[in-house]
Amino acid sequence: MKHKPFLSEAEPQSPDHRRARSAPPTGDGLLLSAVELFVGVEKHDRKEITVFQELSENLLPQTSDRDRRRIACLLVRHPDTPDNILARLAGDRDPLTSYPVLRHAPTIPEDILIMQAERGPDSLRRAIADRTSLSESLVHTLASHGGPDIIRMLMERDDVSLERQLVGAVEGRGEIIAELGEDLAARGALNADRLMSNFPHLTRELKAEAIACAELASLVESASRGPGRAPRPVFKAHLLDMLHKSAMTGSAGQFATDLSFTLGLPEATAARMLLEHGGEALAIAFKALGFDEARTASLLIRLIGETHSLAEIRRLLQIASNISDGAARLMVRRWVASDTLGLPAGSPLPVYQDAKRTGAIPASLPAREEAGTMAEFKKQA
Repeated sequence: MKHKPFLSEAEPQSPDHRRARSAPPTGDGLLLSAVELFVGVEKHDRKEITVFQELSENLLPQTSDRDRRRIACLLVRHPDTPDNILARLAGDRDPLTSYPVLRHAPTIPEDILIMQAERGPDSLRRAIADRTSLSESLVHTLASHGGPDIIRMLMERDDVSLERQLVGAVEGRGEIIAELGEDLAARGALNADRLMSNFPHLTRELKAEAIACAELASLVESASRGPGRAPRPVFKAHLLDMLHKSAMTGSAGQFATDLSFTLGLPEATAARMLLEHGGEALAIAFKALGFDEARTASLLIRLIGETHSLAEIRRLLQIASNISDGAARLMVRRWVASDTLGLPAGSPLPVYQDAKRTGAIPASLPAREEAGTMAEFKKQA
């Protein structure tokens, strides 16, 4: 019997796996010889199985990686292999040992499957994702740690619910949404709330759809308030003046700190707005803050002009001009709810000040040359 397919598919990637150590020479080869004798006999009685189990339990810890890999390939196909020996091999830290058992053993304890799904690499997650049945907790673990290929495998399974099991685990993972967002949207797994929450990670086409969802939601929100109850401006003119000055005279990092403080977003999220390839989130944030078109233009040119063409800046200005104030604010509130408060899509949205009171402001802010600016921000917001 050839076992090369087992070994060729499982490629260790993590540092822990690369550090797998060979066992000392004591007893080396003994267990492999016993396994070869065991699998050479088609059927064993209970006493023989018990003796083999005790021998395997004693010798496995001292067996080299090379022998354990061969042992796993031999034992996983034999019907009399004790379940606890298969479980130990399935939970082995060496992925070349655990792969054939995870892929082919009919019964493996749930805790071992979850442990290996967390540990990885994706070659092991692929073996687990291809098993006959998966529990909800195992699907969630695979989706939370696996790469795009693992998510695709789960999406193709009939027993995995995209809406109930999969999307909730991946919507906070920007790299997955960026690559699989269109496919998830085509399957109806990204509703309006999730499109708005994951806006920075979407393709340009899906961003346009998210903005349309925000406009519709803003109209519904306005209608629920009734006539003559337009929302008052959230940010005072003096605060916007200071924020504009921060962008014009300070560094990008300083502005990201000020922007995150003002909107109640994590500083890392504000920093990503400045680095994002498209720039749409930054333009929408400026509209939500209440900057006019002239100031938005100067801010975009100052902050991302070096990495965006003039045509791109014009496109971003058009987005900021066309999106309504209500839609822009609703979009930012959704980012606050998702990135800062950890609320799932569809939860009631906080106002900016509420977000800051719950801990959105960093515990310690970088030192600034303009002394007292952050204190003034807090006073004015």
